[in-house]
Amino acid sequence: MNLKLFEILILLQISLAFSKISSIKTTYYKSIDIFTDDIKTEINEYNVISFDIFDTLLIRPYVKNTDIFEHLEKLNNATGFVKARMKADKECRSKGVSTFDGIYEFIDQKYKWLKEKELLLEYNSIKARSLVKGIYEYAINQNKTVIMISDMYYSKEILIDMLKKCGYTNVDKLYISSEHSKNKLLKSVYKIIMKNLGIYSKDILHIGNYLESDIKKTRKLGINSFYIPKVIDILFDIDPRTKIFYNNYNNDIGVSILLGLLASHTEQSYKNYWHEFGYKYAGPIIFGYMQWLNEQLLRDEIKKVLFIARDGYTLEKVFNLINTSESKVYYFYFPRRIAYKFIFKNQDNEKKIKDYLPYLDKFDLSDKKIALVDSVSTFFSSQKGLVKMLSEKYIKGYYWYTPKSEYKNLIFDSYQKNYTNGIGKGSFGLSDGDILELIMTAPTPPIKKFLNGEPVFEDENEFEDIRIKLYFDLSSGAVEFAKDYINHFGKISGYFSCRMLIDWMNTFLNFPTETDKSKFFNIEHTRNSHHDHYFKLFYKWY
Repeated sequence: MNLKLFEILILLQISLAFSKISSIKTTYYKSIDIFTDDIKTEINEYNVISFDIFDTLLIRPYVKNTDIFEHLEKLNNATGFVKARMKADKECRSKGVSTFDGIYEFIDQKYKWLKEKELLLEYNSIKARSLVKGIYEYAINQNKTVIMISDMYYSKEILIDMLKKCGYTNVDKLYISSEHSKNKLLKSVYKIIMKNLGIYSKDILHIGNYLESDIKKTRKLGINSFYIPKVIDILFDIDPRTKIFYNNYNNDIGVSILLGLLASHTEQSYKNYWHEFGYKYAGPIIFGYMQWLNEQLLRDEIKKVLFIARDGYTLEKVFNLINTSESKVYYFYFPRRIAYKFIFKNQDNEKKIKDYLPYLDKFDLSDKKIALVDSVSTFFSSQKGLVKMLSEKYIKGYYWYTPKSEYKNLIFDSYQKNYTNGIGKGSFGLSDGDILELIMTAPTPPIKKFLNGEPVFEDENEFEDIRIKLYFDLSSGAVEFAKDYINHFGKISGYFSCRMLIDWMNTFLNFPTETDKSKFFNIEHTRNSHHDHYFKLFYKWY
């Protein structure tokens, strides 16, 4: 197989790290328990517990903290903001101390209007780091004096609001280096702390994520410290594929947000393999597709949307979380067997059509414009059938993947009823497109017929039974990813491009771990409309 340069780079790098990947989740969570116990044991020995704030108590959903500037620039179409923001910060620091107000005094006049928008994006996107939140609460419950230290440019008032938003209510003892015109690396701030509290260095345990300022410098002052790596560093360590992927996409804000969310998730309770797979892979794929769909519906002014079963199952759930188009959505059964009856209408097909119509009557399809949403389509049977059935309507189809004779792949694509006006064409694609149906197909068997306005499903065979049982967890993981995104950002764009998402999924498809191979070994898939021929998914793995 001819691999793209991106895949070749991954192949070369991943061979060096592959031995670390197998069973990474369960091993990691066992070590987290031990790690937390060690910190609590240390806390018991000290009167004062000091916490760094950013990346320790609070985390941002980005790989680099400065990626928030890139996100802000794209959201507001403010070309050049990132460079101007970094320059203003540098100039402000050169005058002695960096503050948020000071930075925006130095910034180019045309970007000053972004000041409040930056603060709002920062405030909305931060969250408590779950691991450290538990340690913080333990220290409070042990009646320790808890203090917080930051060399961040925000004022004390802003930081207090952020901390309280994330559940840190004991913020009376908060020390900001900018208020003392001292960098946290200097011992002056620590001297101020010890003088104010009437304590000695031996009374303090400091917890932070920067080896230089939080660990080395504090120990030189006689203050013991405990190092907690950043969540992104933990993610890169436990899954080398993520670091390799980032190295090849380190200027993509969508990748930064994707990996930032995954990093935050690493410290949540581990549920099972399929939930984690759903969160890590199905979640971003579906979320990116649904954000794109929302934009298309707004542009096309379509208010009625049919998510075609079975592939629309999780798509609809995620779309309902992010829908800003005010569209009414339905999860809609219109299997190929029924669609063909409308496409090739004849006397023999009339009874099947008649049996289906009571089901159709349950939906309000009075709008002149109707959108149809599916995953992968070659013959466009559902859309063609709907056009035949509702010939007076304007029917527009939206698809993740649509192979056409004139293009190799069409990604995040849309088709009008004449099937000619495609957009988003490209020459790249998934290593195995069948993964899309696995991550989107509902936990139900195929439909056999309709009776009294209700679908009648085929009996489950052994292959469908395996897929159905795992899919509930897979789907819940995908939905959890969308909810986590919304908890950080609301419904603003994450810039999850189709190209990026495809390459992200290809890191999984092309470089599976032994755990991946074991979990997928018994999963079989069918492509034909009669669902009578199954084959092993990802047979190339074996």
